[in-house]
Amino acid sequence: MKRIFLPFAALCLTACNPGRIADKAIEQAKNAIDTTEFVHRQFAPAAFHTLAFNGFGELRYKQGQDSTVRVDVAAHPDYIDSISAQTADSVLTIALNHSTSHDEAGESSQKLYVFVTVTAPAPRAFELDGAGLLNLGTLVSRQPMTLSVDGAGLIEASQIEAAGLAVELDGTGDISLPAVAADTLSATIDGAGNITLGGMARTATLIVNGLGHIDAGRLNVSGQTRQHVEGLGHISVKE
Repeated sequence: MKRIFLPFAALCLTACNPGRIADKAIEQAKNAIDTTEFVHRQFAPAAFHTLAFNGFGELRYKQGQDSTVRVDVAAHPDYIDSISAQTADSVLTIALNHSTSHDEAGESSQKLYVFVTVTAPAPRAFELDGAGLLNLGTLVSRQPMTLSVDGAGLIEASQIEAAGLAVELDGTGDISLPAVAADTLSATIDGAGNITLGGMARTATLIVNGLGHIDAGRLNVSGQTRQHVEGLGHISVKE
């Protein structure tokens, strides 16, 4: 059986390019996972406005055609019962409720990795509080939306259409959004990593207070673009 020896957060934080290292760490984890023993568990939580992932693994979001909320989790049998998916105060939190000692961390790290699929209407916010990947696919919403990395990892979406979009990198990692359609768009790095933006917006506000790069070279802005760099990083915009 393959094993992961992946001190994920430490690997991200000690790299000179933490966002790229986060991507590599995720890919390394996925390649090393042996899913032959994984089992599935389904949840039907209440409706929510914010989705928070506080685990280690990969979450894929599928925008549903009705108000039904469905959560499918694939995980190792030793930890499948430690996973929760509960809605409280309009926040759906998917978490692994297990603490791993230092001695067993290397041995069981592969068992801690989970694969989650959420099917539901488009929420107002996504939060990556743990470590891993949020794959949002295609999202269409008439409301403003916020995407934030507070832990370590990657948020990616093939296409996002929303009234307004706020992108916040407070932890370590990357946010990749190649096809955005929004009236107002803001992107802020207070942590460490990279934000890549493409598509269209009427106005854009781009801020780097931490360590990293905002690449908006493929973002078409019809109105005003505001830029501010106070940390160690830079911003690229379309000429």
